[in-house]
Amino acid sequence: MTLTLDVSFRNIGWAVLSDDVIGNIVDTGVIKTSKLDKKYRKSNNLSSTDETCIHISHIIEELTKIITKYDINFVVGELPHGGSQNANASKQMGIAVSLVVTYFELKNIPTKWCSPNNVKMQVCGKRDASKEEIMNNITSLFPEYKFPKAKCNFEHIADAIGAYLYCIDN
Repeated sequence: MTLTLDVSFRNIGWAVLSDDVIGNIVDTGVIKTSKLDKKYRKSNNLSSTDETCIHISHIIEELTKIITKYDINFVVGELPHGGSQNANASKQMGIAVSLVVTYFELKNIPTKWCSPNNVKMQVCGKRDASKEEIMNNITSLFPEYKFPKAKCNFEHIADAIGAYLYCIDN
């Protein structure tokens, strides 16, 4: 089975695709992290570094569940390329990229990565494709699969599947 990812720190979109039938989507989802409640952080004496480590652990746990459940033997994905809006987002982007690349290397699972522009060109044929265009095209390419209705989830899954499409063609 192949795991495909849209890598970020807050919302990692993922899809598992069958190796026996190219493009057969087995399952999809989003690994989410969100800021901890201030009261919780204060009552547990947690720093922002502690919070980051909690999120890293959560991402690792969720990736491990997926790998184990589906016997993943290959990973492809879209890695963010920069352009974050502030220093914290840039730090989180760097953590997410480092985390997934290192994790799969340590698991000895082969990987192939692409950029957001690769996904846009593969799915829509243009670098300035919107999230809506990507989601619409993914839906039309996989009409039998029931994607989540929530845009906040589907946009990450659509990017992950776009990365899969790019990586199998290149």
